[in-house]
Amino acid sequence: MRRIISGGITHMSRSPKDKYIYALYKGEENLMDGTLEEIHQKSGLQMKFLRWMTTPSASRRLTRSVQNKRMCLVLIEKVM
Repeated sequence: MRRIISGGITHMSRSPKDKYIYALYKGEENLMDGTLEEIHQKSGLQMKFLRWMTTPSASRRLTRSVQNKRMCLVLIEKVM
């Protein structure tokens, strides 16, 4: 969620990625499925880190991993 400040009032707006279902993997093991918010609540991982995992730079960095034991998010479907 992004904070939008207008007239001294802070609003939280949802990112378009909040409407997607992801699978969280560590190596070959599926840890959990859900939206970014659900994964955040269940795993305790920071939202900033989870959103970073959805970026192309994270994808490149994770695919170059030698041991391939890092966590990664895989897009499963878009929720309407």
